[in-house]
Amino acid sequence: MNWIDKIYIISLKKHEIRRQTIFSDLDSAGFDTSKIEWIDAIDGNELDINQCIQDNTINTTFKDPSGILTKSIYGCAMSHNLVYERFLETNDEEVALVLEDDASVTHTLLRLLLTKGFGYEKFSEELKSTDWDILLMGGQEKRIEHSQSNSFILKPVKRYPTNYAGHSYLITKNGAKKLLESNKTIQFAADTNIYCCDANLYCTPISYFTQKVGTLEKYTHTRLKKEFEMFLMVYEGLGEEVVSSTTFGDYGFTESEFEQLYKTSQVSNKIQLDSINWNSFIAPNGDEIKNWANINLKYE
Repeated sequence: MNWIDKIYIISLKKHEIRRQTIFSDLDSAGFDTSKIEWIDAIDGNELDINQCIQDNTINTTFKDPSGILTKSIYGCAMSHNLVYERFLETNDEEVALVLEDDASVTHTLLRLLLTKGFGYEKFSEELKSTDWDILLMGGQEKRIEHSQSNSFILKPVKRYPTNYAGHSYLITKNGAKKLLESNKTIQFAADTNIYCCDANLYCTPISYFTQKVGTLEKYTHTRLKKEFEMFLMVYEGLGEEVVSSTTFGDYGFTESEFEQLYKTSQVSNKIQLDSINWNSFIAPNGDEIKNWANINLKYE
């Protein structure tokens, strides 16, 4: 991909094996590894939340579709912001690939790169002819949720998908600026910020990068966990009693419906919490977002 001017890889210094793995992965796939710049990630566990609020580094309210908040989420978002700031300081680079160190090249991308046939040509053509700011290169599933279009590869992203991902994406200078404006004072996780910022957001229909959990692709790990822990081991064993209980209500449900039934929140006990509500709010892109958790921090 000659049109990639810079490759930023976000990684904690202690993750030496991850760094070696992703470097080898990119090198074997034919990427120009001389374009790689390592971004030493911010360890969220070392953050002083009170000080971050005073420094205007994080917002007193954190917004999330799943209501999940840990100090590491803050550290990850700050690390992505470091990328945007670094990229905006460059002169000649126009397109950057942003990766987290657990990203991994998929077979789809290998076929695209190694053959450099019709798909590769269309990808290159559409990058030049489409007014894009951010291009997601990988999702939590093999297929990335998108809107229909006549384009062959670049698809408009479904703004609020079932699952969010931020482990692999291309950005232009304008995309970096929009991402930074949206989350300079952290109010979103790095991945949800991509979907909420006021940028032209596109994706590849198939994931070109996946995340690894150990040796497994993340979507394989997640699917196995859901099926074996929740449904096969619990619900199939309990049968009809689950769907007719007073807890769940007198109706059946699918897995996706179950996940959307309740307003939930999980906040690390390392974070002082003031209150949580699910009030609607206006995202940086102008959309009204409903049913996301608004996590209000307690601070001194």
